[in-house]
Amino acid sequence: MAFPSSNVRATCLINGLLIWTLLFSSARCDLPKCTKIDDCSCKLSDGKRIDIRSIGYQGKQAPRFNFRPDPLGNWEYAFNPCYDFSNTYCKDVIACQKNNQESYGLGSASSAVWGDNGKQYIITYTDDLRTTIVDLVCSTASQPTLDVLGQTDASKTNYYFTLTSKCACPDGCQAPTPPSSSGLSSGSILCIIFSVLVLVYFIGGTCFMKFVRGASGKDAIPNADFWTELPANIKDGAKFTVGLCKKESKYEDLS
Repeated sequence: MAFPSSNVRATCLINGLLIWTLLFSSARCDLPKCTKIDDCSCKLSDGKRIDIRSIGYQGKQAPRFNFRPDPLGNWEYAFNPCYDFSNTYCKDVIACQKNNQESYGLGSASSAVWGDNGKQYIITYTDDLRTTIVDLVCSTASQPTLDVLGQTDASKTNYYFTLTSKCACPDGCQAPTPPSSSGLSSGSILCIIFSVLVLVYFIGGTCFMKFVRGASGKDAIPNADFWTELPANIKDGAKFTVGLCKKESKYEDLS
């Protein structure tokens, strides 16, 4: 019986390695890289985004997911996507761990690192001693859910959560559109309208007085007497108001 030569065996081995590499690479290509935009979102190569900011709560409402036990029941965990929160047990954290005797913060929003584990995208949060790892699972459900896994490996400093939401899907949740800085407030619009009306009044009135009635100089100003006397009338009104206030204060002192 003839055995394959060493060259044939080497060729088969190389081909096998190439096939394995191609299969592994194609499996990885199913999950394109998502590059971090900010603490709450990342961007895929096709331009789509994964954005979880609409899940998290801010202010007194936070955290979105309040304390719930891990599978062993030894610890309870609270988690708030995207935004730091503070409570009785932790301050300025993305996640908090507690039991009857102790409590620990598990990282901050600003420490967010976006990545993947080959199956789904993950966000990692860290502090000096502890690490929170959140698996993002794409779902069409209207409400997000959080599964607390806690410590699932030999490491006592890694804590795992699974966040299931439509916001974990590419373009599943869009970031809120910031208000336009060029928009005018209602007060600004009223001021513009008032200014235009005053301008039309003076220009139109002056043209009427000059070309229709033949007035010239100061007399061409519409209602010239009113505008001439207006500063003096304002001054008299201010004096009258101040005088009333002084009289009222004297009456109060006498009483």
